[in-house]
Amino acid sequence: MIALVTLTGCAGYSPAALQPGQTAEQVRALMGPPTGEHGLPGGGIRLEYARGPAGLQTFMVDLDAQGRMTGWTQVLNDAAFARIQPGWSREQLQREFGRPAQEQVFGRLGQRVWSYRYDSWDCSWLQVSLDLRSDAVVDVGRGPDPRCQANDNPWD
Repeated sequence: MIALVTLTGCAGYSPAALQPGQTAEQVRALMGPPTGEHGLPGGGIRLEYARGPAGLQTFMVDLDAQGRMTGWTQVLNDAAFARIQPGWSREQLQREFGRPAQEQVFGRLGQRVWSYRYDSWDCSWLQVSLDLRSDAVVDVGRGPDPRCQANDNPWD
């Protein structure tokens, strides 16, 4: 009885058990409440499941206009980051990658920097600079993740 309560009382970490065609309610029952929701072209919705700020994964679950799941993906990876272009809006960045692990504002530079942790071989994180006035991407780069610099083994 205790195992049953434990299993039904917590949402899953990964969307691997999701199947195309499931309803938004079924997705939420398996995954829990999303950390964000983003509109998609054609009336669909993207549910964001960020596993941060210390986590290295963000899952996006796409629903069509009828509220049925069409697919999911883990978006924090080099191949996905390579698509980011200067001029992308803040909304587009959030729709594609979700909330950042960290946000810093540099008023004198007129920029905000969003940093995304991800599973990188060299313990780096992606940093995206946005113009404070237009909220558009101006630069993208990688830098050392501070948690790795503070300790030789970030998993301690």
